[in-house]
Amino acid sequence: MNLVMFSRAGVHYESGGKGDLSAIFVPMREQVRRYTDIPHITGKTVKERYGESTNTPMWRQRGDVVNVYGTILEELKERRQGLEVFLPQDYAPQGCNAFYFVFGDRWIVHGIRTITDDGAEAWGISRIDSKDGSIVDAVTNAVSERMLEGNAEESTIAIQGDDALREELQRAVTPLGLKVVRFAALSRQKDLKPIYVHRDFSLVMLTFALFSLLILMGVITYLALGKLKLDEMEREIVSLEEQIRRAQENRPLGHIRNPQKVLAAMEKNIKQPPSSILHAVGDTASAFGALRTVEFRNKAAGKNQVESIATLSNVENELLLYQEEVGKSVLRDRPWVRSVERVPGRGKVNLRIILKVE
Repeated sequence: MNLVMFSRAGVHYESGGKGDLSAIFVPMREQVRRYTDIPHITGKTVKERYGESTNTPMWRQRGDVVNVYGTILEELKERRQGLEVFLPQDYAPQGCNAFYFVFGDRWIVHGIRTITDDGAEAWGISRIDSKDGSIVDAVTNAVSERMLEGNAEESTIAIQGDDALREELQRAVTPLGLKVVRFAALSRQKDLKPIYVHRDFSLVMLTFALFSLLILMGVITYLALGKLKLDEMEREIVSLEEQIRRAQENRPLGHIRNPQKVLAAMEKNIKQPPSSILHAVGDTASAFGALRTVEFRNKAAGKNQVESIATLSNVENELLLYQEEVGKSVLRDRPWVRSVERVPGRGKVNLRIILKVE
């Protein structure tokens, strides 16, 4: 059994066992309150009536009467194990008038039962610290003093500690006709409810952790599937772009096959000296008629481009009729020619020719 004894001052004794906690609370007289005017008795209304805003009261109801004994320590409230808190007198055997409960080798919880004028049972509880002396002597002296008062009473001595201490205490009280029992041998009255209780939080925390893990796994799975889907879509896009590129390269454009290659070739500059450029302009203009003059313009026609004006002799009307077909063949056979344009002229034919040069 994992047994704890505590008071408002803190935890005084803990057996250190495993499992849920059974706690004994020793109240101070000034902490105890008795209420008969709480209309709807709940933990919230008792807390409000007791005047606590943060701490949790420990209380017990008998009919319409509520007895509050103090507040639970935060140290115990935050324990994950299940916790039940009882009063020392809850362990007193039937007909017992006084008890001496020993916890470890230091603490004694002493209780004396009295009967009030209205016939109600009341217990006076005290906590004795024997750190400066022998706990065996402290118990023996307390029992002897009660006997010297001449009160005929039934006393109970119980110890929560090792067997050696129990045997020593037994030897000391044997002359007084008393017997020492283990505290674990005492039983509570079955109809008594704990003054504070909380259940084992481990299962709740485990359930929450498992639920969180499932959510995390679901999120990871969703992200992984999304990444796979995204990668698949990217591969499809790359494949479609490759198919489009191949279609553009292989699709005939009018009478031109492989137009992309033609455009790439047209983008290349002509690595020729000025005489070759002059020859190229003359050759282009000669396709339309007899060449008379070639003139280069002193203005930019574009990046790495040269503009020139070629003048032709008067030509027959068939030039006007077939010049479009001639222009197409010129541009097809001479990729360095960017454009050929006829410009107005009186009595002569002028052609503006733009070449791509380096």
